[in-house]
Amino acid sequence: MVYFITDSVADLSAETIEEFGITVVPTPVVIDGTRYLDGETLSPDELFRIMGDGQHTIETHHATPATFEEVFLPFAKEGKAVICLCMSSGIGNNYDAAKIAQYSVEEVYPDFDLTIINTKCASAGYGLMVYKLAQMQRQGADKEQLLKAADFYVNHIRHSFVITRLQYFMKNGRIEKGIAQIGDSLDLKPVMHVDEEGSLQLQIPMHGTQKALDYMVERAEKTGVSFHDQTIAFCYWDDQADLDYIVNAVKERLAPASIRISKIGCAIGAHSGSGIIGMCYLDADDSDFRLGNG
Repeated sequence: MVYFITDSVADLSAETIEEFGITVVPTPVVIDGTRYLDGETLSPDELFRIMGDGQHTIETHHATPATFEEVFLPFAKEGKAVICLCMSSGIGNNYDAAKIAQYSVEEVYPDFDLTIINTKCASAGYGLMVYKLAQMQRQGADKEQLLKAADFYVNHIRHSFVITRLQYFMKNGRIEKGIAQIGDSLDLKPVMHVDEEGSLQLQIPMHGTQKALDYMVERAEKTGVSFHDQTIAFCYWDDQADLDYIVNAVKERLAPASIRISKIGCAIGAHSGSGIIGMCYLDADDSDFRLGNG
C-alpha cells in the first residue's frame, strides 16, 4: 500500500480526498498579517468576499519544512510507503520545503520509503495527476509503476487558463492598475499556460472570454492526442456560464472519454480571483498507465 500526500494547490474535492485517503497539506494565506490555511480556516467564498473591496493585502506562502515534517512523521513511524506530490516548483516552494523535511525525518527514520515529486502542475492538472495515480493504485499498481506513471504525467499534462476579471490582479498587486484598465476597456482576456519547467506564462491576450475559451480548445486540438481515451480536467469558481461553454465545446469538438471539474481553492484564487477557467489534458497517450481506468 502506498499513501499519497499532496498540497492544497491540487484543488481536490472533499469526496476525492476521502475516497482515496489522501493527506493534504494546506497552503498558508496571509490577509492583512493574519495567517489562514487554505480549506481549513479559510474558504474560497470567504477569500473572494474579502478580495471584493480591494482594500486588503493578501499573500500566499509555501508550507514550511516543519509542516511537512509533522505530516511525514506518522507515516515514517508506522513504516508506510509514501508518494508526496507537490505543486510546481515554478509556481511555489512546497517541493523544496518537503525535501528539507524529508532529510530531517530520515535522520530519525532512515528506512522511511518516501518519494517527493515536483508535479510541474497546478489546480486541475495537479488534481488530474493525483486522481490518475490513485486510480492506478486501486487497480493494483505498485510503487514502481506509480512512479513511472507520475514521471509520464509530469511531462505530458498540458495546462491552459483564462483570467476573466483583471480587476482582481489589479486590486491585489498582480498587474499595474493602468494595464488592467486598458485590458478591461479592450475586453482583453489573458490566456496563460504552464511551460515545461512548470512556470506560468502568458500565452496570448484574446478579445472576449468566449474567444479565449475557443483558443484554449483549438490549442488542445493541435497539441493533444487520443481524446476518445482521455479525461479532460477543468477548474473554475463561479463562472458557470463560461464553464458550460468550454465544456460543451470540448464535448462537441474533442469527444473525450470523461470530464473532471473542480473548483479552485484559496491558493490559486488569491492570485487569480474567482474569474478563472482552466483546462488540462494530455499531449501523449497514457494507455500504458490506465489499467482499465479510462
